[in-house]
Amino acid sequence: MKNMIWKKKLKNRYEYIFCLFTMLVMNLSLVNLYNMLFWTPLYWGYSLFIPLYYSTVQTNQLHGIETLILGLSSVAMGQIVTIGYYVIYNKYYWKKYCICALEQLLYHPEGLALMGVYLALYWASGYMPSSYYTTNGGIYWNHVLGQLLLQDFLQFVVHYIEHKNSYLYRKLHQSHHRYIHPTLLDAFSGSYQDSICMIIVPLFVTSRIIHTNAWSYMVFGTIYANLLSLIHSEVDHPWDPFSSVLGIGTARDHRCHHKKLKKNYGHIFMFWDQLFGTYA
Repeated sequence: MKNMIWKKKLKNRYEYIFCLFTMLVMNLSLVNLYNMLFWTPLYWGYSLFIPLYYSTVQTNQLHGIETLILGLSSVAMGQIVTIGYYVIYNKYYWKKYCICALEQLLYHPEGLALMGVYLALYWASGYMPSSYYTTNGGIYWNHVLGQLLLQDFLQFVVHYIEHKNSYLYRKLHQSHHRYIHPTLLDAFSGSYQDSICMIIVPLFVTSRIIHTNAWSYMVFGTIYANLLSLIHSEVDHPWDPFSSVLGIGTARDHRCHHKKLKKNYGHIFMFWDQLFGTYA
């Protein structure tokens, strides 16, 4: 009896994987499939190089300042790789927007600057859960996924409230929506208050609920910052068809939000919008 139940579960799992694969292939041309298979491991491999490499070669416990520097460097490297990928993948198309977007990033560094200051002060205070100061055990990918889900859900709630409350929208979030057609470097452009409410507070709450080690937190922080940048792109990415099948937010999803305002409040995942009827 137990063997029959196990075989039925296994069969259902294979059917689910087959359905996902079929949906993906139907949404892809051969060129798109090649671009996805080429760019996805290349982009994420370089973006996550620091935690992927050091978590395998580092055998001794790192000192606090060393771990902090590696963490901040990982997020910074992820952003540099993102811009590099964007320039190369879009070729000459990017040049039309490059100067303007870089100026906007330099004039409005609120989000990225706040993230760096928050992480440095939070780390130095010693108030982070003790597990975050350890580098034992490698990368726990289940912790990374849990952090991404919780962070995005909390950000979805704040984002939804800001749009539904006209006062909060004007005071906090409206400046970000001056970009009807956002570009990659507009992701962290907004008011300090908005960045605190939508990014810093959810980050703090997530860290208090999900305890993990330093390597897993580096991976989470890098993926999170990268995805926030990627969804603000004015062009689609080679992995977007695959992301859509998995319920991960794409640049097209977020462009819809900047145009319609009342749809697609999620950033990393679209589950919340689908659940609350705000997906478009």
